[in-house]
Amino acid sequence: MPFMLKFLILSYLTLPTLHTINPVFANGDAAVTTAFSLGSNEAFSESQKLRAEGLQAIRDEDLKTALQKMKEAHLLRPTYPILLQYLIFLAKKTGDVETALAAAKQYAAIDQSPGQATLKQLEATLPEEQWLPLKEKFLQITRPFGQLEIVTSLPTKLKLVEGVAVDSHGAMYFSTVISGNIYKQAHGKVTMLLYGKSANIGSFFGMAYHAGKHTLFATFGKVAETLKHPDNFDETGVIEIDLDTRHILRKWVLQPR
Repeated sequence: MPFMLKFLILSYLTLPTLHTINPVFANGDAAVTTAFSLGSNEAFSESQKLRAEGLQAIRDEDLKTALQKMKEAHLLRPTYPILLQYLIFLAKKTGDVETALAAAKQYAAIDQSPGQATLKQLEATLPEEQWLPLKEKFLQITRPFGQLEIVTSLPTKLKLVEGVAVDSHGAMYFSTVISGNIYKQAHGKVTMLLYGKSANIGSFFGMAYHAGKHTLFATFGKVAETLKHPDNFDETGVIEIDLDTRHILRKWVLQPR
């Protein structure tokens, strides 16, 4: 028998714990490793046999043996979610935090989230500092793709919002093309930051927040949708606004060639 095959079989027989039989997963790597020499069909059959023995041990209320059988089955099929589910269930029953953590990380490594019952078992078994990062990961995995997440809502009087910026205190700023103003939203309230007409500006577009100066840069100009604006006003440029005083500090105007 070749040396490598002897080594693998010996490892299978003498390394019973989950962290030993699947070392890459146990140390937190996203990669999944298998440590067996059987072909895929043989591995599947042997894994099913071990799983059945584990289920019989559960019926016999021999949870220690059941957990061992599921670990051995998991060695042969390390990415099979049903086995991970059994491992977490038995880890909770036996107080085996290490196994529960390893199985949860394996779920995350294969980009799957356990069902609600298994998530509750993990929450009840793992310390909070281990559970919370995994909980966030599972939420990310199950979050639907292609759907909008509402961050905030604005009054309909803010017409054609174009630019959005957030300051270091969490306040949000919105520039508008048709309304022609810049608004501030903080603590659930929307207030006027800059009335465009008072600055002889008709439409605002993109914005950027300067954290070091606590100022807001906003681009402005005139388009067909601009309202409340003299027809002969054609300036396009950038202004810098002091967010404490709401005064315009500087104004740059694009000069026509």
